[in-house]
Amino acid sequence: LIVLFFYFLFSYKNILKIPNVIPIFFALFVPSVIYAKDMKNSLECAVFLFIYFIFFVIFYHYEYKTLLYKTLLFISVILILYVLLQNFVVYPYILNSPDVSADIKSVIKTKRFLATFALPNIYSFFLLVILYISFMLYRQKKKLSYLLIFLANLILFFLLKTFIAYIIFLFFGLYFLYKKKRNIFYVAFVFFLLSLIVFIKYRGLDSLSSSLFFRYANYVSAINIFVEHPIFGVGLNNFDIFYPFYILNNANIVHNAHSLPLQLFADMGMAGVLAYFFLFFITFKNRKNELKTLLILLFVYFSFDIMFYIPSVAAIFWVLLALNFSFSSINLKRINNKILLLVVLFFFSIFSSLYFLNTPKSLPERILIRSQKELKERKIYSYFLDIYKLKEFYDNKQFKKTYTETKMQIQNK
Repeated sequence: LIVLFFYFLFSYKNILKIPNVIPIFFALFVPSVIYAKDMKNSLECAVFLFIYFIFFVIFYHYEYKTLLYKTLLFISVILILYVLLQNFVVYPYILNSPDVSADIKSVIKTKRFLATFALPNIYSFFLLVILYISFMLYRQKKKLSYLLIFLANLILFFLLKTFIAYIIFLFFGLYFLYKKKRNIFYVAFVFFLLSLIVFIKYRGLDSLSSSLFFRYANYVSAINIFVEHPIFGVGLNNFDIFYPFYILNNANIVHNAHSLPLQLFADMGMAGVLAYFFLFFITFKNRKNELKTLLILLFVYFSFDIMFYIPSVAAIFWVLLALNFSFSSINLKRINNKILLLVVLFFFSIFSSLYFLNTPKSLPERILIRSQKELKERKIYSYFLDIYKLKEFYDNKQFKKTYTETKMQIQNK
């Protein structure tokens, strides 16, 4: 962060070139940090937002695009090798280890590969980028190596069992064939339909139906949060603090809404609606660049599954957006660029500093103070807990005692 900050200071000329819509977009997050019910979570997210903003400045019209694309493809090959290591060495070791909990083993048994990412969905996002870039370079250069990288990652993409990512990939693939290869479109349509049936069977209908129900439950909870906090929301990145009090019966425990618009609406209220509109405008109006279709594809994925709050996802998105940003008329000339940039820099610098200085309250006190609803049994959850230790946490008598004492103290106050 410090290195990026100093680079930012010495990039003044590059800063002045970027369109005003970018600092406006990031400035929209400021009120939801100030108003946040739990500023600790908001400050953590604000630090990353500041980094994404700097990434955009650094890579805005970056000269060596092809080199960066090739670097991403090289990383994808390393990750394929790592997945093989996981599958044949790491996972068997974990499954046979007496020191690993049954919860973690059950996740391993689903055989949804992670590589170095936290979740299969995040890896799917990365593979969508790789598939598009490798196919694009193959069409441009006609080199067999690009085609081989495309096919290897395509097989892995199928094996990840990420339903929404796979559906989006099929849809955009059919769209491409309809536009470019109309003569084979109908044959490809039948092939894609059959591959979808195979995918559903491979994933498992029970697993898929429960996953879709969880998504639905997350969406409903996010909408309910927005309905009750329509103006300012509950604060940037505060969704997971409030989610337990809006959770549906039999729903899963999650960190985010699994939908960018609904997360923005719940976290930021009306400012989130405006931020989503700005991001939509930036993505869909950014014409005449080689990654336009990919950026739209990723934006659609954000809307239905993954969160662009996640650093490994958002960093790639903002770098790719900056590399190919070409929609010059998006610039709002009446607003002084320097002032906007200074405001964004000031607020996010302050928030970045406060994040490292801020000491969070105890977990029971945080939950009680930040929510206006009664805490229900077995719905205690916080961002700072290991999800695999939740059952142990629920059964912890010391926590229940601390919770009861804290509740009495607050009621007495």
